[in-house]
Amino acid sequence: VGTLEALVLGAQSSLQLSGSAEKRRNYYGPFAFSLLADMSEHPEIPLKDLVHSATELGIKGIHPETFQKAIDQRPVEKPFVMLPMDPQGGDTSVSLSQFRRFGASVEADRTIYSVLGEVTARVQSVLEGALARYFRVASLRTFPEPQDWIERLDPQGKPPEMGDLRQTLVQEYIEFTGRLTALPRPTGVEEWTGFELGRLYMMVVNKALAGLPWPRIAEFAIRVLDTATTDLRLGMRAGLLNFFFGDVAAPFHTMTPDFVLDLVASSESYQGISEDTRRLLEARYQKQCERLFKAKGAE
Repeated sequence: VGTLEALVLGAQSSLQLSGSAEKRRNYYGPFAFSLLADMSEHPEIPLKDLVHSATELGIKGIHPETFQKAIDQRPVEKPFVMLPMDPQGGDTSVSLSQFRRFGASVEADRTIYSVLGEVTARVQSVLEGALARYFRVASLRTFPEPQDWIERLDPQGKPPEMGDLRQTLVQEYIEFTGRLTALPRPTGVEEWTGFELGRLYMMVVNKALAGLPWPRIAEFAIRVLDTATTDLRLGMRAGLLNFFFGDVAAPFHTMTPDFVLDLVASSESYQGISEDTRRLLEARYQKQCERLFKAKGAE
């Protein structure tokens, strides 16, 4: 939810997307609609896409089949479908600086599937960095011992600023749309609408979120809570209390998407898109995805 909030607020403050009434109508409106449609269709990433075993969470004594059955039984309103994404291309990847300098010429051997994979990897790296700053650690790949971490927390510590994350996610979206529109489209795929580009970017964001090391984060969180409740001397430290309760956007806080949904739905740019137009755009997007699946299967 925090990531989506950063996206909306970043888009609203972006001069490129919202710098004038015309830009808000042509760029922010379709993007806001794409975000709202994605959130309404997929309000959460299924747990089975985030965690694959109890041991990943540091939980012992549960039979793998029992754990898997419990995961599978969680209701999912609609399957979480992803378009095929080629993995990041290593030395053949196109960086943002290369694209800005050389434009479409560096995309000669790229496909939409490779661009989706590359941008997903980049967005995931951005989100990992932001989450690491929230947890006051250098990396999400290795966490310190809970006692050491608790003792190092600053009682007066303030949550990291979200401004950089907002700007980065929006800039990634702008660059992403530029790259996709510069690519030759697969057979049968029509020219992209702003709504479709937004939905594809939300697919990238969702894939990046699902790829974060949530089991490792959850295991660390469980160990911190266990340490804090076992040793009240640590559990009552001002730094830990500040981390838990000093910021409503802290990782341990329960957040709902209602604020983001209301923020988008109440915007004049979104309300300017008629119900009929919304239905047409959504139906066209589904057909475009079907064509992309078909084109990928024909390769």
